[in-house]
Amino acid sequence: MTDPSTGTFVYVTHIAASPAEVWEVLLNPEFTRRFWQGRVMESDWRVGSKITFRLDHADDIESTGTVLAIEAQRKLSFVTTDHDGRDSVVTFDLVATGDVVALTVTHTGLDQIGSMFRLVSHGWSFVMCNLKTLLETGRILPLPESLPFAYR
Repeated sequence: MTDPSTGTFVYVTHIAASPAEVWEVLLNPEFTRRFWQGRVMESDWRVGSKITFRLDHADDIESTGTVLAIEAQRKLSFVTTDHDGRDSVVTFDLVATGDVVALTVTHTGLDQIGSMFRLVSHGWSFVMCNLKTLLETGRILPLPESLPFAYR
């Protein structure tokens, strides 16, 4: 359920891959760089550890976060803090059914950010489609002109 009145965005995609493959793509900066338009997500992936988000080949940190929960090949949850110091929570849930993984991203706390809901909802849907395409084909999608500027 996606509900801007509660500041919650949810997106589910089904990927023809194993949980191990999806997990590797989510946590490995070499993969995040590819499916997330040059954004690199780095951490040692332990509860309480810092996460940094930066643009590829840039020294500037775009945002930071903290790992809230991690269950290998099942769940990753973290707080992310934007440039203005506002927090929201991103959770990835993986559920395997046969040769398919249902990957759900839930982004909560967007009511604190206000206008970010629209930006996040457009961005996450493309990021998740791009992750799926990368896993299933080895390629990424061309960046559409319709994406908000912040995701280009």
